[in-house]
Amino acid sequence: VVGIYGGEVKPSDFNDMSATLITELQELLTVGINVDKYHLHLTVKLVAVICDAPARSNVKYIVGHNGIAGCDKCQVLGTRMGGRMTFPNGEHDLRSDVTFRCRSQSIHHRGRSSFENLPVDMIKCFPCEPMHMIYLGVTKKIVSLWKELALKRLNRMDQSIIASINDALDLCRQHTTCDFQRKCRSLNEVSVWKATECRLFLLYLGPVVLQNRLPLSMYRNFQSLSLSIYLLSHPKFHSIFANSVRVYINNFLLGYERCYGTEHLIYNVHSLKHIADDVMEHGTLESFAAFPFESYMRKIRRSVHCGFAVAKQAAQRYAEEVYFQSILNQDMADN
Repeated sequence: VVGIYGGEVKPSDFNDMSATLITELQELLTVGINVDKYHLHLTVKLVAVICDAPARSNVKYIVGHNGIAGCDKCQVLGTRMGGRMTFPNGEHDLRSDVTFRCRSQSIHHRGRSSFENLPVDMIKCFPCEPMHMIYLGVTKKIVSLWKELALKRLNRMDQSIIASINDALDLCRQHTTCDFQRKCRSLNEVSVWKATECRLFLLYLGPVVLQNRLPLSMYRNFQSLSLSIYLLSHPKFHSIFANSVRVYINNFLLGYERCYGTEHLIYNVHSLKHIADDVMEHGTLESFAAFPFESYMRKIRRSVHCGFAVAKQAAQRYAEEVYFQSILNQDMADN
């Protein structure tokens, strides 16, 4: 833990909140670390800043995902349709560190981020975070669209299809092994699905339980997404099939637009177009997903016992944990 912020609302200015962190990072990235005991000099590199879309917007001082120039990877211009910002399919100019720093698309920026003072790539260093974007974003969106279409009896969807899928998921729950953190609940509870449930459904259960239940066009569209995310998550296949995945995702986006309409090409769906580039830069999806950090958040919340001085409570509990762990390690080394 580097720092903890506590308050009733989110911090209004990230630059003020992170001033000390940025100063320390500047020294680490430019000078490095000297380990005198072993006569070593270590070079430090900031590989990635992992945060969801709203947090990236605040950290980089760019417009949010509902803005016209909301994509932080390319210069596509969005269109507001049905009360939501949509981003059209097609090829668009990609952003780079140079174009970001020189403000080539001025409407994309809200100010100057303190991260620009660091020797980092302002595009590649901020990957799209898959836990929020793919699992909680795209997967939930698709399932919600199925339910909506079934309720309106459109696109060959009806409530019997949803019921059939729920029955299959209920059967899967009875046989889901302990390798998975959670068992997938029914589609009726998709609004409260956790990210691990979304991942289980997208990569494992969905391709099986949806076959011969979902209309063929929607099933094949889901298959394209499932295969793409599986390959990008695989420790060996993610780099070998990266170019193929780009094709699969483009096919998914075109099929998604045909199945569900242009008005549902929202930020999370559009960002799939850039996820293969992030994988090529940082490794598998799991290597820059927020799962471990979100899990640790639960530990931090449990360390807070009242609403007074919450940040101080969490910091003190963490300091105690580090202290006792150091004593335990020393005792083990002595023995």
